[in-house]
Amino acid sequence: MSRPLYPVFSTNRLAQKVHGVFVTLLVASLLSYVAQNRVKADDGDLDKSFGVGGKVITDFSGGEDEATAVAIQNDGKIVAVGSTIKPLVAANRDFALARYNADGSLDKSFGTGGKVATDFGNSDIALAVAIQQDGKIISAGKAFKNGQSATDTGNYFAVARHNSDGSLDTSFGSGGKVIGDLGAADALAIQDDGRIVAAGVGLDDSPFPAPAFVVVRYNVDGSLDTSFGGSGRVTTAFFPGGAVSGGGNTVRGVVIQADGKIVAAGSAFNSVAMRTVYALARYNSDGSLDMSFGSGGKVLSSILDDSFAIALTIQSHNKIVVAGSASARDGSGTAFAVARYNGDGSLDASFGSGGKATDDFFGIGSIVRAVTFRADGEIVAAGSVPKGKKGFDFAVARYKSDGSLDTRFGSGGKVITELSSDEDDDANAVAIQSDGQIVVAGTTDTGDEFALARYNTEQDFALAFEPSSINAERGTTVQVAFQITRKGGFAGNVTIAHSDTSALKIKVKPDSLSTTDTTVRFKLKVKASAPTGQQQITFTGKSDSGLERTTTLNLVIQ
Repeated sequence: MSRPLYPVFSTNRLAQKVHGVFVTLLVASLLSYVAQNRVKADDGDLDKSFGVGGKVITDFSGGEDEATAVAIQNDGKIVAVGSTIKPLVAANRDFALARYNADGSLDKSFGTGGKVATDFGNSDIALAVAIQQDGKIISAGKAFKNGQSATDTGNYFAVARHNSDGSLDTSFGSGGKVIGDLGAADALAIQDDGRIVAAGVGLDDSPFPAPAFVVVRYNVDGSLDTSFGGSGRVTTAFFPGGAVSGGGNTVRGVVIQADGKIVAAGSAFNSVAMRTVYALARYNSDGSLDMSFGSGGKVLSSILDDSFAIALTIQSHNKIVVAGSASARDGSGTAFAVARYNGDGSLDASFGSGGKATDDFFGIGSIVRAVTFRADGEIVAAGSVPKGKKGFDFAVARYKSDGSLDTRFGSGGKVITELSSDEDDDANAVAIQSDGQIVVAGTTDTGDEFALARYNTEQDFALAFEPSSINAERGTTVQVAFQITRKGGFAGNVTIAHSDTSALKIKVKPDSLSTTDTTVRFKLKVKASAPTGQQQITFTGKSDSGLERTTTLNLVIQ
């Protein structure tokens, strides 16, 4: 007789008891095994708690939809913006906004089922998004208008403000919308006073129309802030009279410094050298170029043959980091490229090679389209990578603050994600949540829809003294402080202890402590018999999960 496919249970009571004990022990054993061998979500893995297996696909109208920018609200909800085809009008588009809950589901309290389409007239595309402190959503991009002549027909700056429920904020502009001059807004920043800075490409008329940087500042109500450049709009030409087409000449990133100065970064095309370069400009709060920055307020940097800046951030000590892509004309492909500048616009020689660093991203055919920055200085780049003979996949890479790949992330610092087989999946935007998780947004050709993916990030922390070396006289007590830098959203408890200081004749108080703070202070009582000269005390921090990090204080006893 063949062996039964399922266990045969006896009706004998004793046998049932024995079997019950066996099952109980078996279940306990299995639970123990699972607990000890649970698969850990590694740094760079898709976050399986988001959407379906870490991915979310959203259809707006049954036509072509594409997400081009993404932002994270203070409550953790995710806002993606882009465009959607107007129903029954295949050639025209509307601004498209979608808001997602933390689990990737559409937020039904926003618009209609979590989605909003905003019409400016003809064909409109949102290219940037920012969230105000009050939760209102600013989106900016371009709106096409038919003017009275060929010179005033084309794309115009377009900005919209939506309330937190997705309705247009009628206190802003005309019914919640503002259309400006010819051009397109690719970047947004909100000042502390609520004024809105939009930046992108427009036309400079000297000596004849050519693409140029355009920075526009709006008051809180959407009106132009005429204290900025006299009209609310500032145009900056890097190569006056340059070629009318090709090469860039557009702002892709804008930030507000702590002192209120505005830094814009993008690309400028030199029609003489036939080369595209990183271009930066810094403006005073009144819109005038900051003459203390670069040459007359402007900086140009060449990385490879052609360089296209995508995003920038301000680090400590007013260091400016610009990241994007660079390409070589010998066919060697496109690279991720990052440069760091001092506060005066000069390249920071301590960074990379002469202030510049490059990586091949994902090799020939890969495209960098979006860059963002973590609080610890690390850089996340997103884009697309070819898959075989047809189509593209999402591509994400993470770099250390020095521009080198962070090999803890994914495979050697890089992750490839397929959303649809044999189709194009293009990542256009990237944002980092407060817990460190990475959200990437773009489009997938499976129905031409919004596509999002979220990636886990390793939680970690680091310790560092500020300053790392202090002086103390024998017979005195000094206070020292060090910072706990939390990474990947780590907010847990850290227990701090110190090395044995008895031989140094130093008493450390407290002997140890546990904290969830970012700053820790200890008192060092230096006895009169303490040996003079430089001594070292090592402090070790340990998280509840077992992570250990150390830092060393150099103490010079006099």
